[in-house]
Amino acid sequence: MQIELIKNHSHAGRDYQSGDVLSLDDDLANWLISIGVAKRTSTKSESKPDNTVVSIRQENHQ
Repeated sequence: MQIELIKNHSHAGRDYQSGDVLSLDDDLANWLISIGVAKRTSTKSESKPDNTVVSIRQENHQ
């Protein structure tokens, strides 16, 4: 799932800025949306932001 960050966020020692578009697994994407850090992006390519898309794999944290 692709999301757009609406707040700055750090993951695994890397900082991401508000407006960055990320390609994430559904669980992590939904978690970021639920805590108010991100929103779903539109699936229409004409409304896709120009930001770099990065992939983040969810790591198991106990």
